[in-house]
Amino acid sequence: TDPLDDPESYYKALWQHEELPSAMKFLLKVNNTMLGRLVLGPWLSCIGFFIDDARQVAAGDKTVGKAWLLHAIGLVVV
Repeated sequence: TDPLDDPESYYKALWQHEELPSAMKFLLKVNNTMLGRLVLGPWLSCIGFFIDDARQVAAGDKTVGKAWLLHAIGLVVV
């Protein structure tokens, strides 16, 4: 798995890993266990997804903002 080309990879390039805070390194280490993947993995994935989308919207990506707007409208309808 190439951590730079595979968006679903849990791996980080060495330089990316070294820049992470100690707490995040610990969370990733725990996430590499079976129990961690089952309990912690979904939380890390969702939080990372929301942070990434928020950064894209803040940077002016209208496509991501539109997707979230349409999602919110769909939630109201349901």
